[in-house]
Amino acid sequence: MIISQHLLLLLLEMEDMTQRIEDAGLFVNQFTEALNAPNFQSLELIGFVSPELLDEHYGSEMNQNNLALRAELIGASQQVSRVAVFELDGDRFLLFVDVVDYGGNWYIRYLGGNLSSLLGMAPFMQGIVPPPFVHEFIDEIEIQ
Repeated sequence: MIISQHLLLLLLEMEDMTQRIEDAGLFVNQFTEALNAPNFQSLELIGFVSPELLDEHYGSEMNQNNLALRAELIGASQQVSRVAVFELDGDRFLLFVDVVDYGGNWYIRYLGGNLSSLLGMAPFMQGIVPPPFVHEFIDEIEIQ
């Protein structure tokens, strides 16, 4: 998933997203430059979006039972989806994750996860949603 995320972000930086990768060496150089480009000191957490605001099925009894069963199978007390909104180098991104609780300590279990699946997000977009697509999810939704 992490490699897919990097590829998506790299392709967004290319002038023509439909161009084919014909020169492997050039691609590797572009990929390396893209990985080193962000100024992570500029990263700012803006807030969170409630999963229930993004998809009405998230809070359904069936989905909550599914999340509880997944948590039980790995010995966690609960599993929930979270959506963080952050800015990096002046661009706004969304981070979709499923997190699990082990004795009051929270850990990321899945990049993307349950909510991404409910929203029908393409596998390569599950996790970090880049700026050109953020508006599809939160233009009218309150960030907490």
